[in-house]
Amino acid sequence: MIPRTGATLGRRTSAALGALLALGSVLGCALGSDLLNAEALVWLGLDPGTIIPARGSVLIAFTNDTPNPVEFHAYTASDAADLSKGARNYFVEAPPGQTLNEVIDCPIGLVSLGTVGEDLMVDRTGAIVRPAAEAAVAVAYTGAELPYGSGLSCGDVVAVRIRGSGTEGDPYTISVRVLRWP
Repeated sequence: MIPRTGATLGRRTSAALGALLALGSVLGCALGSDLLNAEALVWLGLDPGTIIPARGSVLIAFTNDTPNPVEFHAYTASDAADLSKGARNYFVEAPPGQTLNEVIDCPIGLVSLGTVGEDLMVDRTGAIVRPAAEAAVAVAYTGAELPYGSGLSCGDVVAVRIRGSGTEGDPYTISVRVLRWP
């Protein structure tokens, strides 16, 4: 008859090895997740956006509250400090009383109204109103750019609205609000 000590030792060794592997994988995942933690990356002096790029999208909703067709102008850039990196212009024609949108995939550096020219100069015309019997009216955007991270995050909605101002010299106003969803 063969003693069962070898079989018992094998089961105990297997159980201990399994527990050790489970503990090691948990600790290994914890250490690995700490390395991918944004706060830990900042503490190490690294920019978390370059290592863990933001995912999702930003929705820009253009609302025309005028009785005339409006062409909205907006731009995005990959780098808020350098428009030569991934600048892209968007032109959205909104009929009177309508809201149309653009979906921008993250990561992005900034969103603003206007256009970026080939010379990388920004034209601050945020919209062109086209009344039927009159000349087109260019409406300047006087607000600030929306850089990612300070006022803008993936998942946000940038609500752009144009309406009549009722004044003779400046008949239209543009407002921009960032709507954040929890």
